[in-house]
Amino acid sequence: PCPAKATAAPKPPPPIPVARPSVAETVPLEEDDDPPTDEAPPSVPVDWPGFAHTRGKRALMVGGDPREPNRLRLAGAFGFAELEWFPAEFSRNSLQRARDRVRSGCWDMVILLSRFVGHDADNVIQPACKLHQVPFVPVATGYGVTGVRRAIERHVLGVREG
Repeated sequence: PCPAKATAAPKPPPPIPVARPSVAETVPLEEDDDPPTDEAPPSVPVDWPGFAHTRGKRALMVGGDPREPNRLRLAGAFGFAELEWFPAEFSRNSLQRARDRVRSGCWDMVILLSRFVGHDADNVIQPACKLHQVPFVPVATGYGVTGVRRAIERHVLGVREG
């Protein structure tokens, strides 16, 4: 069994403003993001072959500054049962802690936000993924649905662009 996540006491929810801004106004976009809407998360085709590797699976996303609206959008778009966003930045210690999370054997996929981690992140995390047969998905830019989908297609499904 996977170890329980250590979590801090939950923060109380923020007050809901009277005039709620749209998702497009509140969620910062990366250059490869699909523009969010209030109706649904950016779409992934219903017959997308990558769903076999994402739906109902547990994924660890490593790098950058975790933002809950973006995490929820990615989890919803790909159907992850769990998507944990580990905030490893440009520090070898944080990458080693992320590697230890992979070694726990609890993850079905590791998504590495390459732009937001040190250049040696592949060398620290990828060997643990190989050892535990966990797909390793480096995302070159941003953390939008489109960029993550393309990275899964390339690194898990073997689809080549262009």
